[in-house]
Amino acid sequence: MTNFINRLGSMLILVVVLVACTPETPEELVPTISQSSPTLTATKIIPSATATIKPTVTPTEEPTATSTSAPTATEEPALLTINQNAICRLGPGTLYDVETYLTEGTQGSITGQVDGGAWWFIDLGNELDSPCWVSDTVSSVAGSIVSVPILTPPPLPTLPLTPTTESVGIVYYMIAENTGGPVGCGDSLIPIFVGTGNTGSLETNVRTALNALFAHHTKYVNGLLNPIYESRMKAKGVTLDASTGVALVQLGGTFVKPVDICESKRMHAQVFFTVYQFEKIDFAAIYINNVLLGDLMEK
Repeated sequence: MTNFINRLGSMLILVVVLVACTPETPEELVPTISQSSPTLTATKIIPSATATIKPTVTPTEEPTATSTSAPTATEEPALLTINQNAICRLGPGTLYDVETYLTEGTQGSITGQVDGGAWWFIDLGNELDSPCWVSDTVSSVAGSIVSVPILTPPPLPTLPLTPTTESVGIVYYMIAENTGGPVGCGDSLIPIFVGTGNTGSLETNVRTALNALFAHHTKYVNGLLNPIYESRMKAKGVTLDASTGVALVQLGGTFVKPVDICESKRMHAQVFFTVYQFEKIDFAAIYINNVLLGDLMEK
């Protein structure tokens, strides 16, 4: 037994010596791979009864009605319509010369007025006629005149408006009705040129003018009234007393009397002004078949 213990002790010493003499080698670590696979276990998930928070309803602000100004109606330009044959003048009054003659139904834009609105300055919208003035007695207005400016009338003409044989040749007259003029019942005289100049003979000039007038047998000539259209007259002779300026005019034919006072005044102006265009005549005594024409014209 003692020998066994001695031998065991010797062996242990030998082992210790060998270990001490052997160089230290790092131990190689070998990873161990586990071959075991995880076991998939079906787990029943029970939802927890979690209280759901109901969303708070936030009141939506209704849009405030914005006061939108209503669109302003576009102001229509004032429009003038001629109600009957009329004269368009260079100024607001019968003392101004004629720019053009307008027939019933003619329209134009109102671009000006006089204070009080008795005359309208209109643009006819064409290149042939310049803007001119029309009386409110022969026209009607549509549209607003609030913005129509008040114009200063042009200066009155200094030259005589009545044509003379020396300046324009021989004329006769027709009537522009209801134009605010000084003859008839607010009418105007419109000269019509015969196409013949001064012949140098007063008798010839007067007969030429009157016979040109008497040659028309229609009520209207180029839109102008011819009040003696039903009569059939002819100038036969003319004499002048140079010392007094009195002319004696003899007519032949037939004369149809006027139906009212307005027609009487128009006839008188038409015939007598045709004679008075000649400067040497201050007064005319006109007879038809030896009866004073002026008496026949009375109504």
